[in-house]
Amino acid sequence: MSDLKYGPSSPPAPYAPNAYAQDNVAPTYPQQPMAQSPPPQQGYVAPQQQPVYQSHVGATTSGGVEYNGPVRDWENSFWDCCAPTNICCMAYWCPCILYGKTHARLDDPTLSNYSACNGSCIGWFALATCGFQWVLQMINRGDVRARYKLDGSGAGDCLRSYCCPCCVLVQEEKEVLLKTQGGVAHSTQPQGYQKTEGGMNYA
Repeated sequence: MSDLKYGPSSPPAPYAPNAYAQDNVAPTYPQQPMAQSPPPQQGYVAPQQQPVYQSHVGATTSGGVEYNGPVRDWENSFWDCCAPTNICCMAYWCPCILYGKTHARLDDPTLSNYSACNGSCIGWFALATCGFQWVLQMINRGDVRARYKLDGSGAGDCLRSYCCPCCVLVQEEKEVLLKTQGGVAHSTQPQGYQKTEGGMNYA
């Protein structure tokens, strides 16, 4: 077989894409740089507050120290109305005077401007003429319970003041006398009030 001789090879034709391909090329757009979000700002951080411990003993008022803690029992029993003798006799023979004295002691523990024939005494005596003096005793007992956070209810105050007015007068006088003499001021323990040394001095 004779050898084939080829002439000089021609260069390849340049690539020309067809018109269809050129029409379907998606246009390219220059990319915009993405805006960077500002760094998050730290908000205001409140300083930590130290725990506040509240005392059960309230502020000192003209009627003694008010107690702001839980409800407590009465220091003096309702049925312990025979002692001391002077308060017992006053509650039996002169209840209007004892009522006025207890009411005045709530406003002025020292009884510096106290008068036996005061407005509370006269009001009690006036209502006693028609048998409604127990209403004043009921209101006064509610005031004593509210001031010193003592156990009881409005219905109980009404029943005791109507059925046993003498016992109510004695118990209220002894209780208010104990509180205004500093029993609450010297006691911050929840188990009860501490009596002053030497007992109570009844004025």
